[in-house]
Amino acid sequence: ALVIITAWAIEWVLRRIELRPREPARSAFDRIDAWLRRTPSRWAVIAAALFGVTVVVSTLLSPQPGVSLWGRGFDALGYDTYSVLTFLVIFGAIALRLRTKDQAFRLAYVIVGTGTISALYGVSQHFGWDPIGRGGDDQRVLSTFGNPLTLGSYLVMSIGVTAGVGLELRRRYGAKGGSLAVLALAVQLAAIWFAGSRGPWIGTIITLGFWIGILAVYLDRSLLKSAAQIVASALVVALLIAILPGGNQSARSFQDIFDAPAEMLDAVGYIAKGDDAGVLPRIAQPGDASAPTPEASRATPDIGVGVPITGVVPAQFSPDSRSRALSGRADIWRSAIRVSVARDWVFAESGTVRALRHFFGFGPDMFFYVYPLEASPRDDLIGVAHAHNFPLHILVELGLVGILVFGSFTALVIITAVRFLRRKDAPTWQSILVISLLAAIVGRAVEQITGIARTGDLVLMWSLAALLIAIVEIRTSDSATDDASNSRSRPSRSVGRGRLMAPLAATLLVTVLAVGLIAYKDVPNLWAGRIAAEAFSLKADGEPDAAFLKFKDARDLAPDVERYSVELAAFLTRTATVQTELDDQIRLYQLAHDELSTYEDRDPLSTDTQLRLLSITSALVDRGQPERVPELVIRAERIAALLPHMPRFQSLAAMILVKNGQFEAALAAAERAILGEAKTRGFPDA
Repeated sequence: ALVIITAWAIEWVLRRIELRPREPARSAFDRIDAWLRRTPSRWAVIAAALFGVTVVVSTLLSPQPGVSLWGRGFDALGYDTYSVLTFLVIFGAIALRLRTKDQAFRLAYVIVGTGTISALYGVSQHFGWDPIGRGGDDQRVLSTFGNPLTLGSYLVMSIGVTAGVGLELRRRYGAKGGSLAVLALAVQLAAIWFAGSRGPWIGTIITLGFWIGILAVYLDRSLLKSAAQIVASALVVALLIAILPGGNQSARSFQDIFDAPAEMLDAVGYIAKGDDAGVLPRIAQPGDASAPTPEASRATPDIGVGVPITGVVPAQFSPDSRSRALSGRADIWRSAIRVSVARDWVFAESGTVRALRHFFGFGPDMFFYVYPLEASPRDDLIGVAHAHNFPLHILVELGLVGILVFGSFTALVIITAVRFLRRKDAPTWQSILVISLLAAIVGRAVEQITGIARTGDLVLMWSLAALLIAIVEIRTSDSATDDASNSRSRPSRSVGRGRLMAPLAATLLVTVLAVGLIAYKDVPNLWAGRIAAEAFSLKADGEPDAAFLKFKDARDLAPDVERYSVELAAFLTRTATVQTELDDQIRLYQLAHDELSTYEDRDPLSTDTQLRLLSITSALVDRGQPERVPELVIRAERIAALLPHMPRFQSLAAMILVKNGQFEAALAAAERAILGEAKTRGFPDA
């Protein structure tokens, strides 16, 4: 995206150098009006731009603007502002600049190729061969996407494009022309089956069914017959791949698809029932989320003994086991709905900010922090970073404005496709691609009712919409050229050096900023990830000292990645527990505390970091540092505010608070723990 922006800036200067013949002056309003009046596709571009504006405004209003801008973690990007603006730049490059048949098919071939390569890797994982990653022994393949659901989300879209390209090749070159596309489609169908995610399965069925149905309405019967043959042939080949011996046993079956409607009804009924009693009451912690310091805290109480909680904090968040079942996602959906209605933040906010949250949400990538506020009681520590429903996720993070703008964008893209297909003079290749893209978009929309979108598939989602808009904008099949090529034939004359200084300076500034951003953010993160991969390998091989040094190098390169600081702190605390000298223990705990405190400055609401700091602070108090008691109290109060749905941490916070004289806060936390016992387990300490 930054390369595209730089190229646009350079092109702008070149056009300033090449002066065009003087044209009658028109106001900016007249030019925009003339551009928008032609087709709803232009309004879809405007809606996409407004979505970007909404994301920026939401970021400015976010409780943690830095997290919203760059993302909470680099293993699950896609909703942070940097990523969204990246998608929109790529969208604009395709929608506004792709204007020829060759360009359209080049992009379509790229989509087919990436889908097929990803699918081949997934198929190899099914048969136990994974020379790169960790997917060789899994029941559900994940290819390079890190998650079977995300792989399926990508293939739902690439399958639709592959089917369309196959039909066009078959129309041009006969059965031989479509044979490669049939093989590519078969591999993708096999991989999506091995991924074992029901949302993508249903999305694929919708994509192919919708594709055949629209073809039957808008194109002739011979093409419909060819399309049916392509799909049937691909299904046969995919079935042969699926029954080959030597593959891993699948965790899913056709019965899971048949169970989906009943589970969906169960989920809707669960949400409609409400069950308000299942959500624990909470008290917003006053003040802001800045890191506590003993100097700024209340005076040390008489009882200054910390509660030892070393070992209570898990190493990492557990995967959300309930979200693997469709009905189990109902609690996540209900929490998202309740958060969207209440719009209460962890810390006290003004009425104006709270009102704006209804319109612009909590900010990009903030779902992880707000989900616990309205979730049902549970005993396992689960990090839910996505609503498992794309519209609900947008509603929580970007508010009513975000969901309305994105909904308008989607509607305009669909209207654009339908209006185009109702034309009788469109070239066949354009109609085939538009139908295929529309089917892929509809299948994707169905899949995202229960799906999780990440960077890998979000890039493709925006690209599909842009490609559909671009194809509609192509007025002729082969002779259409973009504005840039047309401009070459226009007469030009030289320009004075003075008139070029401003555009040259602007272009240089844009180029420096783009290259600087890549050098400042992207390159260090990628390099740190490579070093961290070596660190994890060393850790698995039983070389913790060498792993520690590697993690330290990775953290120095990418201090925004929480996992690196967590690994360093965990190593230090483990080492501290085996030391015999008290001074050595204190020194190591202090180093771990400093490590996590540095990351805390970036993300003060990260639950994993806060729990570890609570544990380390308690250990330091136990080892003769009573001056840390005020910090311990503040951290206990913060954990109680951040995790109101977890009775065991409410009970733990209550124990710390009562031991340190904070009786009112202790009673409130203990009450929440007791109320949650019915759905978790007993907490006699509370």
